[in-house]
Amino acid sequence: ERLNQKEGSWVQVHGGVIKAQHFRVKGLVMNEKYCFRVIAKNAAGIRSKPCDPTPLVICKDEIIHPKVSLDYSVKDKTEVFVNKPFDIGAAVSGKPDPE
Repeated sequence: ERLNQKEGSWVQVHGGVIKAQHFRVKGLVMNEKYCFRVIAKNAAGIRSKPCDPTPLVICKDEIIHPKVSLDYSVKDKTEVFVNKPFDIGAAVSGKPDPE
């Protein structure tokens, strides 16, 4: 659940089962402040009391500049032909994900 700061009420952010120990909450607004809490539900459908809420967190994108890594070991083994497509394998990373 997340706290609706304007209304002071808790809003459910997921209705299903989450087996992982993490969950990405969608629909957050950039630079807004949020509190979160978790409620567990067992196989019989019995819900726990909510855990203590998190401290206020600010919704921000983590920005990591794009980085390209090429495998230069193929340069001595590659043949390139005029007017033919040529694919180069490269690893591209960054946040948000580069296009």
